[in-house]
Amino acid sequence: MLAYLAVVAGACGKALGDDFKSYYIRGIEFSRAGDYESAVERFDKALEHNPDSPDVHYVRAYAHYRMNDLDKAIGDLDLAIQLEPDDEDALKFRGLVHVSRGDYPSAIADMDRLIELDADNVDAYFRRGYANYLKEEYDKAIPDLNKAVQLGSDNYEHYIYRGSAYSYLGRHETALADLGRAIELNPESGLAHWQRGLAYGREEDYGSAILDFNRAVQLGTEDSGVYVDRRIAYSALGIHDDAISDFSRAIHLNPRGEDAYLYRGISHLATGNVETAIADFDRVLELNPDNVDARASKELAIRQR
Repeated sequence: MLAYLAVVAGACGKALGDDFKSYYIRGIEFSRAGDYESAVERFDKALEHNPDSPDVHYVRAYAHYRMNDLDKAIGDLDLAIQLEPDDEDALKFRGLVHVSRGDYPSAIADMDRLIELDADNVDAYFRRGYANYLKEEYDKAIPDLNKAVQLGSDNYEHYIYRGSAYSYLGRHETALADLGRAIELNPESGLAHWQRGLAYGREEDYGSAILDFNRAVQLGTEDSGVYVDRRIAYSALGIHDDAISDFSRAIHLNPRGEDAYLYRGISHLATGNVETAIADFDRVLELNPDNVDARASKELAIRQR
């Protein structure tokens, strides 16, 4: 992205006057340095000199995106695309921002347009498949992920998400083959090991699942989900002490994660720590009073007092 900004800066600087060029180049410099607020101020000034510059709207969108102001990023990208409807970089970037906002249909629409412009666009097929994956429409995701792979892609992430989609659809052998391929391509991917662990877990191969979850943690995966998933596997094998440790780590990473409290409570209950279990179930109910599993588990714990 930053390399693109530099190229665009050079092109725009030649096209317009010195004031525009000065503000624009300075904005690029601030953006490359990570000072996005100052970058936006300079891009605002540049747009005062040329409000119809699609490139300035694009780079200002990038600064807004990095500041997590996704609505403003979309606004600038909309303007950039209105000015240059066939700009593939802007369409791709807007699709990414739509995904970040959870607006998967709009992301898919942008990828549809990219594919109209370039029927062999690997990124467009992957991103459209990924958006459908996030929508949990795995049967729609797989054809696009297939296409990305068929177009000569050796991107390990393509195999991760296709393998995970296959796993959700119960096609475990195919899922494990894809996830194994992802790990061959990038043995240091914590995400690949995590997803393969989940695939093993769905086959009730909890020992293999734990090995992959362990590797994901060793590789620095700091997502509460991997600890939650590993402790479920430990619990399935009756290893409650290790499960409790993972639940606690998950809670540290995400103090508002209902599942971690719920399953830690269940593990405490399995080891006879009734009062500690009840405290965890109470915490779940504080976070979500409608959690039926926590309410039922608490009632069971109370009966065991």
